[in-house]
Amino acid sequence: MKDEFIFTGMAKTPANTAGVIVAGAMFGVLGTVMAGAGDDGTYEMKIDHQNGSIIKLKEIPQPKVESKGDSWD
Repeated sequence: MKDEFIFTGMAKTPANTAGVIVAGAMFGVLGTVMAGAGDDGTYEMKIDHQNGSIIKLKEIPQPKVESKGDSWD
């Protein structure tokens, strides 16, 4: 890992093909558009020195926020 530039950043994950097909069958064009957008995630990434592309190394899970109940408590 000598001379590698590793960083953390947001990236889109591609949509699951089966999920897009099911959403299209159930909800029509609107379901296909919504399911086809994919999700955002935080990744540890590095730059490929040969061609300049970004390589996703691993996804960094988002911390879970626990609800403390109603704000009226």
